[in-house]
Amino acid sequence: GIERYQTFLTKEGKIRIQDNSGNELTTEDDKPLRTGSVVHFVKDLGEPYYHRSRFEVGSFVERITTDSHEPEGTLCLGETAPKRHFQSIFEVINPNAPIKVTIGVEEFRKIEDVLFIYRDQAVNTKLKDGSHKGYRDYEDCKDDGRIPVYYNLGKGGKVYLSFAALGRRAFQNTLNDVAGGKSHQLCSGRNSLCPACQLFGTVEGEGAGSRIRFTDAVCENSYQEAVKKRVLFDELGAPRNSYVPFYLHGKNGAAGTDTDTDTAFAEGYDSPDLELNGRKFYWHHTPDLNFRLDNMRQSDWKKKMARCGTFDVVKADEDNLDQNRFSFQIFFEGITEDQLKLLCTSLNLGENRKDGDLCIKLGHGKPLGYGSCKLVVDGITQRTFSQEMGWKESPLDVPEEMHTCSEGSWKDLQKICSLHACDGLDVRYPYVFLPPDSVSKKADQGNNDRAGHHWFSENYRVGRRPPLRTLPETASRDLTMPAAKADYRK
Repeated sequence: GIERYQTFLTKEGKIRIQDNSGNELTTEDDKPLRTGSVVHFVKDLGEPYYHRSRFEVGSFVERITTDSHEPEGTLCLGETAPKRHFQSIFEVINPNAPIKVTIGVEEFRKIEDVLFIYRDQAVNTKLKDGSHKGYRDYEDCKDDGRIPVYYNLGKGGKVYLSFAALGRRAFQNTLNDVAGGKSHQLCSGRNSLCPACQLFGTVEGEGAGSRIRFTDAVCENSYQEAVKKRVLFDELGAPRNSYVPFYLHGKNGAAGTDTDTDTAFAEGYDSPDLELNGRKFYWHHTPDLNFRLDNMRQSDWKKKMARCGTFDVVKADEDNLDQNRFSFQIFFEGITEDQLKLLCTSLNLGENRKDGDLCIKLGHGKPLGYGSCKLVVDGITQRTFSQEMGWKESPLDVPEEMHTCSEGSWKDLQKICSLHACDGLDVRYPYVFLPPDSVSKKADQGNNDRAGHHWFSENYRVGRRPPLRTLPETASRDLTMPAAKADYRK
């Protein structure tokens, strides 16, 4: 670890190193030292540096030198981080018997996938304020054939590369790989389509056309009268399927919070002990129609409106369910009787009553409580054609419930789709509770103290312990997850 030097940014946003007097360090041929540069250094003969877990990770560096008799290493200048104490030099401990780790093209491609994420402003928001530069020296290191990276060895000889000790890494398995032979896997052949793809079609593999067509839903009464309010949505985060405790769970209890290590969760999608939780649904709950921005400056309000947009809210009239209704048609062709039953069940969930409890979600704002609606099949008309009779229309009865789920999955779906499953519960993203007697470190840090990302970081710290909590099972009696407590006292 290098303590006596400081990093700075060039006009191009590249990280360079200087001494405490502000003099930039260069090579013998007067080129700036950067990540990937080969340097010689003098070790500090004092105490070695220990990780917080008390394992030795190296020595401190007294100074960088041009003396070729001193140890040689590769300079690694990391991005700005609030808890970074110093930069690093990678040293081959025993040049006569170095540790060799063989990586293939796939591992190399994965590290560049990670680099692409670091350089994506939609994901790495620190690019906008300049606190992260997206590892701009990578291409130069690649040209030199010397790229300093951190590595970790997983089960089965898997190698994981990362640009930082606690940085992003790419899993070798994809969501489809983890799904395996389960019903979550994408359909790829016309002769092996799932019931949904047989009806709705798919663009995967050979592709298959849809056998149904939807018309637009039209408000049956005055739309202007139906709109209760025009609201500005609060900002929603993009899905983070890299947060393993929410997307995966242990197979038959083989991995999880009852173990002393987080090995399985650290391996994430590559772990043979974890499997997918299932498909994502959002609970029905009452949205906050009084979301206000009184404390926001007008300029910020306009920016937020441009990012999030405003939406009309149409609310059902509980005293007259025929009011504020939308109607649409579905045209189908060449489907079987069983497929018609499945189609109707996918719409009304086996409960064809306008006052029913089982509802689906459509449109924007699902996590905020919007989009809940009850679908009712008013009628079915079958149209046939013959040379003798021409076109003929005949009514059909709305079929009874039919599904291809296991009984357990069907009960879970009914609970998820119940309009009143979460009555009396506070449905929201995980959050941090700041006790009234707590004092924020800084006066302007109060909102950040409550920011939801603290909940996720406190719940699971990769490499240190298993997650405190994973998502509850749908069938669980207790569906709640406690808030994290921020305790910043004087």
